[in-house]
Amino acid sequence: MRGPRGRDKMGGTISLTWGRPMNKSNPASRAFAINPSDSTELQGVRSLYIGGSGNLAVLMREDSVSVTFVSVGAGTFLPIEVSKVLATGTTASSILGLR
Repeated sequence: MRGPRGRDKMGGTISLTWGRPMNKSNPASRAFAINPSDSTELQGVRSLYIGGSGNLAVLMREDSVSVTFVSVGAGTFLPIEVSKVLATGTTASSILGLR
């Protein structure tokens, strides 16, 4: 799902898909458990929280090729928009999606 795009104060592109970019003045308002799946499409994920360390394989919202974040530490927040958290390649646990 692609949404409108905007420019931040430094000229970089930001996503406005869900109404606002997530930052200190616009924190997430919902959290939900994510069970890694190679087929489940996620909607509106603005960030991920990793509760248990390990690898995290994802499909980024605007990409068609997966990427693996290696050795993500427990308690890490990743400010990434994903369409899938893949079961294949993910060893991290207790993953939360933030909206």
